Amino acid sequence: MRPRSVFLPLLGAIVALLTLASCTSPAAVDETQAEGETMSVSPAADQVFKCITEKGWEVKLSWDGGIEASSDSVPQAQYDQYRADSDACWAVVDDKIRNMSPDQIRAAYTQELATRECLTGLGYDVAEPPSEQAFLDDFFIDRWSAYLAAGFGSGSLPDDEWRTVVQTCPQPSGGWGVD
Repeated sequence: MRPRSVFLPLLGAIVALLTLASCTSPAAVDETQAEGETMSVSPAADQVFKCITEKGWEVKLSWDGGIEASSDSVPQAQYDQYRADSDACWAVVDDKIRNMSPDQIRAAYTQELATRECLTGLGYDVAEPPSEQAFLDDFFIDRWSAYLAAGFGSGSLPDDEWRTVVQTCPQPSGGWGVD
């Protein structure tokens, strides 16, 4: 049986958890970066980070695309407004993903296959991918992901190993739905 994944809800849950974290924070992103230069390994998270900060919220972006707000930067009384603004920023990305054409989804499949090959090259076991047609058919329902097929989840690898894996074998979904 092939692994099942729903990457956007998983990504949303991870971002939500990182958003609510109030423990040790990663360093804030350098705002002096050149236009078009990525701030993390996730262009989608970079875009959402920019959107949230343009709405006036003090959030931090980690190298792996986690967006964090703490109780120090978002007072409890403003949490509902922060959540609405954050959701609106993510909605732009999500809408573009929901409107991906079959050709864009085929390109996503090719990216996932390349990521699978990269992960196996690093020595990780990654379950066999679905056929291209199955990937197309399931893309909006139960999307296959090389990372999830490798069994990676929150905290599944030590931080330094996770960073090496993510930087060596980028997650394709981090670039979907961006301007």
